[in-house]
Amino acid sequence: MKSSTKILISTISATNASQVTAEFDTQGYNFAKIIALGNTTNGAQTNNNLLVESDTSGGTTNSISGYVQGTDWTQNTNAVVANAAKMVWGVPLGGRKRYLKATFTPSGTCQCALVCELSDAYDTALTRAQAAVGSSVGL
Repeated sequence: MKSSTKILISTISATNASQVTAEFDTQGYNFAKIIALGNTTNGAQTNNNLLVESDTSGGTTNSISGYVQGTDWTQNTNAVVANAAKMVWGVPLGGRKRYLKATFTPSGTCQCALVCELSDAYDTALTRAQAAVGSSVGL
């Protein structure tokens, strides 16, 4: 079983509409859960929150369809709770490029962190068909 949690940015002070970004190396994993955290009620009301992908670290990026705020989805307008996740992206990594880069833009000043939890398929719930295949390889 292979699983890890990587905290890429911790306790970063972000002012109004300043972007916080982090890049994650996903090589060898099948699923990424990326969480944008903040310590105040400031949500991410701008349209600058997104995930992009690249073949190389720091390389040219491409937007991932379905993960661009303002184009693919709109943030919930309910009150954002203090000390809670502001955004959670679940990304199946099959067919994705090696590096993911997340951008989070709070609507006000807050302490922020971007967290990426990477896992392989066997750390998640399996369908009956997957479990049957897995049992033949020692699961």
